Amino acid sequence: MQTTYLPERNVSQVLLTNLINALKVAGPENEDGNPTRLKQVAVQRATGIARSTLNDLLKACADGDANPDLRTLCRLANELHIPVAFLLMGPREWRTLLSTFSNMATGDMHHAAAKRDFGNGLRGPQAALQILRDADVYPLPVPKFADADDSPEVARLERQNEAFRRATLVTAALVQAAGSDADMLKPLTLLAAAYANNDKSRYLNNIT
Repeated sequence: MQTTYLPERNVSQVLLTNLINALKVAGPENEDGNPTRLKQVAVQRATGIARSTLNDLLKACADGDANPDLRTLCRLANELHIPVAFLLMGPREWRTLLSTFSNMATGDMHHAAAKRDFGNGLRGPQAALQILRDADVYPLPVPKFADADDSPEVARLERQNEAFRRATLVTAALVQAAGSDADMLKPLTLLAAAYANNDKSRYLNNIT
């Protein structure tokens, strides 16, 4: 069964794409062993979501102005046996996640994390920031031509570094909550640092 690829315009479009692709294969297996579409009546029966509500959600997604409540999304995700976050992840997020896992295995950040003792003092979200410092990817360097303290380029760089710092700390605060022991803390912190670094173009490019 062919996957649908739609332009990633906004969250509504991403949600629509994900729902279309999920419902295409979430039905029972047919006699040939292939997946079938999960019909809306089955969704209604399993989740308690009215067909009109689901129809309105799909239409609103297509129009680009969907605003589903969290309870509806959780019911759908539960029936599809996926984390609710998966319904809101688009191509950019999946590519960033894939790149993050690849960069965790090797490279400067991997070596920076390996040489740090996470069981002795280096804890909390700031540990992710330290990994980025050790890997020489944070803070972003001042361009050679921008040597004046009041240069617009320097001011923009300071705003970018502040956004980078905040994204790293917030990501680490969320990811580190998945485990507190030393064995889990290091890979989780590396995951947060690598993700923030791989995703930085998304938010830094919008800073003027």
